[in-house]
Amino acid sequence: SCSGQDHEMAEIPLFEYVLVISYDDVKPYVSYRFPPLQAGDKTKDTISNDSVVQFCFPEPPGETVKPQKKNETFSFMLTNSTGGKSYAYCRRIKVAPGTASAPPSSSLTPAAQPTPANNVTIECFCIISSLPSFSLFSEILNIVEHRRTASSSSSSVFTFLKSVLAHPFPRPGETIQVKTFSVHARGDPDVYTLTRPNDEKMLEYVNFRSLIECLPTPILLRVFEYVLCERRVIVCSRSLTVLSETIYALNALLFPFSWQHIFIPILPIPLIHYATAPMPFMIGLLASSLPTLMQLPLDEVVLLDLDSKTFLLDPGFPSVLPPVSLFILKHGLYQITRNFKPKYASMSQGEAVPVPASRGASFSNLSTQDREYNYSVAGAF
Repeated sequence: SCSGQDHEMAEIPLFEYVLVISYDDVKPYVSYRFPPLQAGDKTKDTISNDSVVQFCFPEPPGETVKPQKKNETFSFMLTNSTGGKSYAYCRRIKVAPGTASAPPSSSLTPAAQPTPANNVTIECFCIISSLPSFSLFSEILNIVEHRRTASSSSSSVFTFLKSVLAHPFPRPGETIQVKTFSVHARGDPDVYTLTRPNDEKMLEYVNFRSLIECLPTPILLRVFEYVLCERRVIVCSRSLTVLSETIYALNALLFPFSWQHIFIPILPIPLIHYATAPMPFMIGLLASSLPTLMQLPLDEVVLLDLDSKTFLLDPGFPSVLPPVSLFILKHGLYQITRNFKPKYASMSQGEAVPVPASRGASFSNLSTQDREYNYSVAGAF
């Protein structure tokens, strides 16, 4: 039997809307909204488009954003107009010239599909939902990327999203089938299966491998202690994927405790003043924003560079964990690195989830081995 909350969630659409943020070598802008707002539509989005653009492209103003070898995946949370939380799930995709979405002529209310823009190099598909289900939306983003890169236009993405929107939010463990037009415009329709895991806890969407394999054990245990003691912690990286995965994994290490303070997985440069807050925080920052950060008055701030695997700022707080506990943690992490083959150690810029090209495939977020890895790390901590 399902709880009343599950029945209530089943009445809610899978997502509220999707914004496509295009980057044209000058600045990012919202080029399309799905579903589009029609003329006279009084519906208002729960969060401002400007806020979404800031978080989807958090680079400093004037910096040229270059497409990465691997498309970047990340997520963030924003407070919406009603005071609740809106969850944003994002995938940056490199696009071929002349195939991207151009800015519409009037207030994001195009009646037809978006028109091509010749100078756009990156599109960020940002799914806005009132519900947290990181693994489920990662599956959807995998399909979005597959259809966008397999087609010369974004129309195949929106036919898929229209089919997704026809389904209510699935119950835990439920699998839904999404049937839509073939991405190749010929042949039988494409059929995708989307599954909401039974366990919607941290372990179903975080990726501990990127954290464990990115940092040497002494550095990892030191930053874990800082978070456990509710310090002001900033982690930085050149990669949005690495940044997002690592800070969510660091937060998940606290389980069964939960972080009750400022938590910003990716901090846009216009909000850099949050790094001077007098209360505890956990913040992710692009490495290109470091020059601006270092000009601010930082009081007892821990700054960890994920790319160089070093502390750029370390107030030198004393260790609080007993030596026996530290020994047990070190031994547990040593056993994990022995039992699991390294997967991310050679990746300097992060890597998106691989997407199969076959029709009717199941696009899952965590592999069985990654899930076993997560539970091994959770058991060690």
